[in-house]
This record gives sequence, structure tokens and C-alpha cells, in this order.
Amino acid sequence: MSAMSKILRRAGYLPAAWLLLFTIPAAAQPQIRSTKLSDGVERWYRDKATSDKPWFFEQVENLYRVVLPPRDRLPFNVSVAFLVGVSRYDYLRPQLPFVANDLADMREFLLNQGGFDTVYVVANQVATPGLVENYMTNRFRRSLSARDRLLFYYSGHGADLGGSTGYIQFSKAIADDFANHVLPIDRCMEWSRIIKASHILFVYDCCASGLAFGAKSGGEAEAYAQILSALSRNGSRMVITAGTANEKTYEVPRPGGRGNGVFTRAFLNAAASFQPGPQQAGFVTINQIFAQAEIGVKNFAAIYRKSLSPRRWDLQEDEYRGTFVFVNPNATNPVLPAEYAQALGARARGPAVAVYGMVRLISFITGQVYIDNELIDEITTGEAKDYTRKIGSHQIEVRGASETQKATFTIAQGQTTEVTLRPSIKAPTVPRETSREPTKGPPEGMVLIPAGSFLMGSEDGDSDEKPVHEVYVDAFYLDQYEVTVAQYQSYLRATGRPNPGNWDEQLQNLNHPVVYVSWEDDATNYAQWAGKRLPTEAEWEYAARGGNTGMAGNPKYQYPWGNVASQDHANYSGVAGKDKWERTSPVGSFPPNGFGLYDMAGNVWEWCSDWHAEDYYSKSPKQNPKGPVTTGGYRVLRGGSWDSNPQNVRCANRNRYNPPVRNYSTGFRCAQDAR
Repeated sequence: MSAMSKILRRAGYLPAAWLLLFTIPAAAQPQIRSTKLSDGVERWYRDKATSDKPWFFEQVENLYRVVLPPRDRLPFNVSVAFLVGVSRYDYLRPQLPFVANDLADMREFLLNQGGFDTVYVVANQVATPGLVENYMTNRFRRSLSARDRLLFYYSGHGADLGGSTGYIQFSKAIADDFANHVLPIDRCMEWSRIIKASHILFVYDCCASGLAFGAKSGGEAEAYAQILSALSRNGSRMVITAGTANEKTYEVPRPGGRGNGVFTRAFLNAAASFQPGPQQAGFVTINQIFAQAEIGVKNFAAIYRKSLSPRRWDLQEDEYRGTFVFVNPNATNPVLPAEYAQALGARARGPAVAVYGMVRLISFITGQVYIDNELIDEITTGEAKDYTRKIGSHQIEVRGASETQKATFTIAQGQTTEVTLRPSIKAPTVPRETSREPTKGPPEGMVLIPAGSFLMGSEDGDSDEKPVHEVYVDAFYLDQYEVTVAQYQSYLRATGRPNPGNWDEQLQNLNHPVVYVSWEDDATNYAQWAGKRLPTEAEWEYAARGGNTGMAGNPKYQYPWGNVASQDHANYSGVAGKDKWERTSPVGSFPPNGFGLYDMAGNVWEWCSDWHAEDYYSKSPKQNPKGPVTTGGYRVLRGGSWDSNPQNVRCANRNRYNPPVRNYSTGFRCAQDAR
């Protein structure tokens, strides 16, 4: 890095293209305050004395001369950045004095033009792996809600282990030591999973970034769709790196000797000077910023014959459909497209002009969509579609081949109303000789699950979910809710048994499902005390599907509610949505499935009675399978939990634990024979 810096400084000039690239537009009025926290981290934030709206949306109001709704109805809330930089190293060379400029310039851009409310800055000896981990896994995990945004940025030395794993290096790092004073770059994948912020962007400007993924730029039409998606509350997860595993980054000075890392300077100039097309108005996506920055970096690489290949990567792109959006407060054509105004709920200053909102139809019927008796679309089972309508009351219906379902809904100005239409639930048929019907009503707190047949497993799932096979299940009762802390507390008092792990914390959430319960000593003993048993996994999956069996004429759901992952229906961490709980949620917080059962997806993993065996499906009997007869090492868990991804909360997904294990995400519900 220092060698290139010397070459450039000796030349005394930069090529004209680079002088243009490194020109920063004048910043907006700062109105910035700062304080140093007890751990040495600097906290910079905007003075919010005049408005309680996030700064991003204050900029939108000023740019487009509109009025936006209160902050709780905006697509995202505050934007927070965590900037980490190391310019002075005890053992590594060369020193990187330009990193201090990278941090300052990035901070100024984010606070003045980037729409950020708060920026945390930590540098040099104060920056340690432990401090960074504490902020990412504790502070931001707890303080950022599912509607906030987070940008993580690092500038400094980087190293690569074996051409596969990149590391950021802190001030006491030693060359070729990958155990101390370093953090792996792919740690961002775990941070992305546990932090609930709707949008997270990771930017690494260091040597040997270690991530080599294909770059994406996208044209104006794609950017338009991404912006609309983000303004419609779709989240994003992205990683940007300055180069691939075997590449270095370099310093580029500016007039006056104030240098920056090549990638950081290209990134900042692209973000500050980008002029969006007419469809996009003043909004800019991170894809567009990256594409512009990539051009600048490659110009540098071509001129000075260096190898630099910036990369961007979408994390969990099947779950997060939006993008990280900036607004350009200096946009020359500040006209807000009508679709953006509707998505934001914006109205012109003065009399209200936004008289539209949106209805989101989730249909579990294949057929034609009618709104107010007007045919407008077709939809298939499990699809979700949005339709813009004027404010007021409307009727929506789906007319399928065998039945029609309808609902009345009300559109509020600039808001989205969700409507779910399901087919009528009919008890699955089963050959009479296999059916054992109940002779009495369900016990308190339990639901009758009628006898029936279904297709168990999934050809699209993991290997232990195959092959898909038909199973008959006798009628049985199943707890409507997962066993709660309050219920388990009654059991402990009655039996004098010891508390499970983390009990003091659990007692603060009596209506949440109990966790830290093992199969061996806890769940089975509770079930016996209550006069019940644990369900078999065949019973569990049949119940989770809620009457949707996968048999002829009845398509099989991936989830208890349909084929589309939705955090409106379950507490899991894969998609930004309505999950406002740090871990478990109170039982019954989400809609029930077709059998009236709650939380069959997410919240906590649920113990089943079976031993786990991957090849059991190929040998499984059709009539009331009870799992492998011989013992194994693991018992089956079903349903996923609050920290699962969408793949793990599918009806067919299987998990396994050692029977004595107590875990922070494991609970259970009980079954009972119906005779």
C-alpha cells in the first residue's frame, strides 16, 4: 500500500478522471453532536430537536416537499452505522494513516447526506475483536428492532488463510496468526442472522477480503423495482468487499495530501454524486453505488496495473427481497413517483392528495381474483400479491374451480391491509378400518385432530425428509399451545423437581413456552404427570399441516399457512416483519393453522417421542408409525424456533438432539389418545 502511495505522491498529480472521481459535493448542514462512551467508542448523532422522524425521511420530506406519516408507519426506522478502523499496528507493516480519513469521511457522508441518525466510531487500540463482537452480538442485537437499519464498515489490514477465509486484523495482530486479534470476515453471516434489523449492509475495505462472489449492478428498471420493494418494507442483507482473496487495496491521496483507501473513496464519491434515472427520482440503491464504485476502482487498476476486483454478495437473498437505499438530497429532478408515494403513505404539503393504499392478498386457493366484482388477476395456491386501491371499504374474492372465498377489507391512506383467503377445511377421509374415532370431547386446552391420511416428508427438503410417503393417523388430541412457563411451574411445584436452566429469566415470561427442557428428564416426565404423552413425529407433521394433506386435489403446504415464508405467521428470525420479541413470543401470538393449533412453526423446537433415523422413511409403516423400534442416539425435534431460518420451520423439516440436552430454543407440547 505505501509503495503505491509513494508512486502517486512523487508524480505530483492524479489523472483527470481520478480528480473528478475524488471530488466530494458540499455537505449539508451538520447539526451533529458527539460523545465518547465509557468503552472508548465515539457516538455521533444528529440533533433531533425539530423532528422525531428518522433523518432519512426528513431528507425525503425536504427533497420532495411532502409530508410522511408518523415513524411507526414508515418502511424502516432509524439508520445506525458502526465504523471500525485501524491505522496503527504494533507488529504489522505498513502503517495505514489514511484509515483515519476513511473513518472521518464515511462518518461525515452518512450523517450529512446518507440519511443516518447515529454513527459509532472505534479506531486503533480501542478497536478489539471482543469490543466489535460485543456491539454486534449484544448491543445491536438488543437495541435494533426489526424495522431499523445497520451499516457495518471496516478499514484496515486484512489477511487470508489458505485462500479461502478472510480476516480483519486489529492493532495487536501478528502476521500468519489467525487465532488472536482477528475476526473472520464471514462472521458477518452470524451477525446477519441474530440482528433483527430489516436492512444490514457490511462493507470491508481491506486486503485479502477473502470473499469472491460475482458482482451485480442492475439497470434502471431493476433499481426501480428494488427501491419500491424496500419502500414496501422488504428487508435486505448484503456484503461488499474491496477485493478477492489474493488482492490488496491501495491508498489514493487527494489534493492537500488527505488520502483514502481506493475502494472507500470510490464508494463515497459514487454515493454522493450519483444521479438516478427518472424512474428512481432521488433514491439510489446500494447495487447502483457499488456498480459506479466498481468502475472507479477498475479504472485505477487499469491505469496502475493493479489487481482489484470489488465484490458484492446477497446474504439469504431468497428471504430478503429489498435493497439498502440511500436518498440523494442534491437530486436535480425531485419528483416522487406515484408508486413510491403510495408505498410511503406520502401526501403533498397542504391538502392531502394520497388517496390510495394497498391490499396484500395471500391466497390458498388457485383461481381468479375479483375486487368489488371486477376481475383483475389470477392467483395460485400459496401466492401473495399486492393491489393498489382507493381508501375505503372493498370486497375481494378468489373464485376457484371448486369453491369461492371472499372477504371485506378497508384501505387506509398509504397503508397495506393484509387479507388471507383459505379453502374450507374438510376432515380428511380415511378407510373405516383404520379410523378410531373419539368417544368424548377434547380435554381442556387440547384440540381434536381427526383421523386421516397425508403425504409425509418433502422431496424438496433434506435427505432425511425423503422419500415422501403416505401415512394414516388415528384421531388424537394435541395441546393447542406449546407448554408454557406457568404450566411447567405448576408441575415443578407439584413434584418438587429441580428447575430447568435459565429459570429466573423464564419466570418473567409466564405465558411464553418453557425452554431448557430435555426429552429424557423433563418433557416426558411432565407429559406423564399430566396424563399425556409426547406426539409421534407423524402425528406432529399431520397436525402441523392443519388439514392440508397433499393428497389428490389438495396441494401440500410447505408451512402451516401455505407455501410462502411469512413472519406474520410465526416467530422465526429469517424475515424482517412483525417479530418484536428478542427470543420466544407469548403462545398464541400468531394466527392458528387449519386445525386451530398455534405456533406449529417457530417459537420453540418441539420434542417428539420418536428416535431419529435417516433411513426410517423408506421402511415406515403406513398405519400410525411410531418411529424406529431400536434405540438411537437422538430424539426428534420438529417445528423450528425463534432463531431458525425459513427452511427449518417447514412442516416436513426434521431435527434431532441428544435426549438429555437442555437448550434455549427447545420446548414441547403434549398429545393424548382419543378413544
